[in-house]
Amino acid sequence: WTESAAASDLENSKCFMSLDHMKAVYRYLLSSVSTENDPEHGRAVKAFFQQNPVFFVPAGFDHEEEVILGSFYAFHSVCWGDLSGVFEKRRRETGHGNKYDTPGPHFLYDIYGGLQDLFTSVADIRLRPSCEDYFDLIHYSIRRHEIKEAKTPKEIGKVKQQEIGRA
Repeated sequence: WTESAAASDLENSKCFMSLDHMKAVYRYLLSSVSTENDPEHGRAVKAFFQQNPVFFVPAGFDHEEEVILGSFYAFHSVCWGDLSGVFEKRRRETGHGNKYDTPGPHFLYDIYGGLQDLFTSVADIRLRPSCEDYFDLIHYSIRRHEIKEAKTPKEIGKVKQQEIGRA
């Protein structure tokens, strides 16, 4: 994170980072908000998360390496998880495991599992993808001929059932 570059220039730029380091940074930010009784400090931390690309997402599915390639994403580009599994399944099936080529948000639950409170309460990110995210993925996959017609209704139905269950 640097003040010399515009936030929009930093988003999606690839870099090598340690997940352990990023988890420590996020834990520190969470603890600073929870131990401070200063509402202004809490608002400043929330604004920092919402106005800067500060969410580190690894490029691939292997998070076991000490230092890994990834990118920092902005608030609007991430959410906590996808209960349907449709996005991850589509990315794995199409070989877009690098998460850069397929539309939709980047998910933090499998990377930062124990930090859900920070991301959903302090940073106020979405818990799940929006309907628009699902439609964008389906449109993208149909356009690229990656969804066979027989699979499309099943995947749409799975998403619909989960949306109905949350209503």
